[in-house]
Amino acid sequence: LWINPHDPEIMIQSNDGGANISFNGGQTWSTQYNQPTAEMYRVTVDHQFPYRVYGAQQDNTTISVPSQGMADLSPVQDWYTVGGGESGHIAVQPDNPDIVYAGSYIGVMTRLDRAHGHIRSVEVYPELNDGIPGRDLKYRFQWNAPIRISKHNPAVIYYTSNQVHRSTDEGKSWEVISPDLTRNIDEYLNIPGGPIQHDNTGVELYCTIFSFEESPLDPQVLWTGSDDGLVHLSQDGGKTWQNVTPRDMPLEGTVNAIEPSVHQPGKAYLAVYRYRDNDFAPYIFRTTDYGKSWQRLADGNNGIPADHFVRVVREDPAREGLLYAGTEFGMFVSFDDGAHWQSFQQNLPVVPITDLQVHQQDLVVATQGRSFWILDDLTPLHQLTDKVARANVHLFAPDTAYRTQVNGYRGHNAPQNKPQGALIRYYLAQAVDSLTLDILDKEGNLIQSFTYPGEEKLSGEAGMHPFAWDLTYPKPDLIKEAVMSLSYTDGPKAAPGMYQVRLKAGDYQASRDFTVKRDPRWTFSDEDLQAQFELATAVRDTLNACHTLIRQLRSVREQVQEVTQRSQKTAAAADLQSDCDTLVAMLTALEEDLIQTRSESSQDPINYPVKLDNQYGYLYTVVHDQDARPVASCYQRFEDLNKQLAQHQQTFAEILQTDLKAFEEKIEQQGIPRFIISTTR
Repeated sequence: LWINPHDPEIMIQSNDGGANISFNGGQTWSTQYNQPTAEMYRVTVDHQFPYRVYGAQQDNTTISVPSQGMADLSPVQDWYTVGGGESGHIAVQPDNPDIVYAGSYIGVMTRLDRAHGHIRSVEVYPELNDGIPGRDLKYRFQWNAPIRISKHNPAVIYYTSNQVHRSTDEGKSWEVISPDLTRNIDEYLNIPGGPIQHDNTGVELYCTIFSFEESPLDPQVLWTGSDDGLVHLSQDGGKTWQNVTPRDMPLEGTVNAIEPSVHQPGKAYLAVYRYRDNDFAPYIFRTTDYGKSWQRLADGNNGIPADHFVRVVREDPAREGLLYAGTEFGMFVSFDDGAHWQSFQQNLPVVPITDLQVHQQDLVVATQGRSFWILDDLTPLHQLTDKVARANVHLFAPDTAYRTQVNGYRGHNAPQNKPQGALIRYYLAQAVDSLTLDILDKEGNLIQSFTYPGEEKLSGEAGMHPFAWDLTYPKPDLIKEAVMSLSYTDGPKAAPGMYQVRLKAGDYQASRDFTVKRDPRWTFSDEDLQAQFELATAVRDTLNACHTLIRQLRSVREQVQEVTQRSQKTAAAADLQSDCDTLVAMLTALEEDLIQTRSESSQDPINYPVKLDNQYGYLYTVVHDQDARPVASCYQRFEDLNKQLAQHQQTFAEILQTDLKAFEEKIEQQGIPRFIISTTR
């Protein structure tokens, strides 16, 4: 607690979740929801779309949050807790994300069935630890005990104490499938604390299994790591276990994370720390032969500093040898399987990285003090080679883009922090004066063109640059002052299919293909979205035609008035003025059927009825918002509006053919000059 020495009414209280401020001596306090300061222990992701991120927060709840903004919801509105407690691991059923297992200390585990509003305890052995030495407990569950659902059989669940426990019936019963896989050091199993007060809430247990993983390639291969420095392996589903601890393992180091490779059997990585014994060195190990031999991949001399102890290492499933390491002081990346490391901090705060997941081409990060972070789209790293790194300019192939409804109804943007649409990246070794980025369809027809300088989302500076195409075609070409009530005025959304991006910068020109897919949750077909695109495009084009007609009649009216003004000193002035007034009245009446000329703000349509152009705009919005095959009424309304527009176009054509032509003939007869050269200044 900090108390302002100059004004004690002002206080700041800090805690494991953030900080609260009072300006009235503690009567009221500010919220912690305005600061992303949670301390996350681990991170779990599910397999839905968009995926959700799960974790346990120190001195707070477990939490599930969306990986990107959802339609009409702020992020906080879409959070929920998933059981368990502040410190435990979380496991989500891969085929049903509503089933979530969450842990906490003293062996707590809950099973949440969110769809049915039900939660239950599925503890291995519900034994209270208070006041009991670790040696006297049946099982030693530490506060961050691993929970895993099998990657090969979602009915199989693992939970670890000082032994490995397995359930095949959703936690209703458990079997022990290992001996004690720790050093079981007796002197560490006393009640901690003293001499006045013991500190024994169940959190302080030692000699436990701190990490556990099942091989993604073989369900029989199981790995464990203990908090007192042992690594064990089973290759027969837990029937037998081998001690495969690296010879260079620091004495009693905590094996915080194990990463079995998705690329080859027998390959795995370890992240080990020993900072509690004043050893801050980075320890990362790799085996390629099921632990028979190990190679240390971080020793303080190959990129990760000597005092940056490592909490987690993960392998990219899309590119073998691409590794990510989370340390006490930030992120590091290796492109050569750990031989060399480099900082991968980007805009991530310098903060302890407690866990990582590589998921759906994203890097999902848990931090201690800055909550969750997500690095969107790792595909440029998958494509990065020595040749690309030496290039002056390079365009990366975009990842698959998805059509989603992250925008609110009527085009109002919902809160979101992830770029929507196709994320395009390009690299410039040196700054350039100009560049052009084009979006084309699969036949090579130009959809949109963006140019630097001019387009604020493009950069010509040296470095890697992202550009997010929002999957829209050109927007309607509207009259500047037009008030379009309740109308979406951006471009039609691209239908699912193949597209191209083309980059031109100096002598460099390259194109890359990419795919646009519909939201996997939608039941509508690609053909339905193609029909939506076609109707939306037709309505947009017809709206353009409506405003083109307005521009044309305004141009005619202006010229008629100008010519009449020049005839004021001629004998035919009165006659021409009468014809002019008639023409202006006819054109103005036609204009007022096409556009509400009295509307100047979004509130004016309440008083002044909308006209044909706004009716097209509203229909365009309804078609755009459906993200499905438009309903029959949309086609009927389009047909009805087109009949009205056709009548107005015919009226204009008749005015040009008769009234305007007669006016032009009278001008010719009177010899009224079309142009007058002024001699006055």
